[in-house]
Amino acid sequence: MMMTDGGRTDLMDKVASFSSCTRTELDLLSFIGTEVSFEPGAVIVAENATGRECFVIAAGSAKVWRNGEYIGLLGPGQFFGEMSLLTGAAHNVTVTADTPLELLVLSPAEFDSLMVNAPTVVRKMLRERRSVA
Repeated sequence: MMMTDGGRTDLMDKVASFSSCTRTELDLLSFIGTEVSFEPGAVIVAENATGRECFVIAAGSAKVWRNGEYIGLLGPGQFFGEMSLLTGAAHNVTVTADTPLELLVLSPAEFDSLMVNAPTVVRKMLRERRSVA
């Protein structure tokens, strides 16, 4: 599923961390990232592996596991991997595709560009993550 720029902007608007972003910030977000598809059961990130991307779910759902124990389900508009990308630390969870999964993947360079060109967006992400951690 290829998203239009408008579709990406709408997706970013559904991410809780971006809910207070301006339309300009959402439009900036819509131009970065690569769309990637996964089949059910695919491991997206593995616990204790080094993180190198941030993932935003466009469609489908993903299961989250810690120490082999199921801890939750993520759906469209939710994201993961950003803390490992920021800190260089290993992932503290494993995330697997529960259904066919469409992700928008932000590389380190794209995330860095976001920090330079829209630092308020990154601050909003960190605030959101801190409030749910």
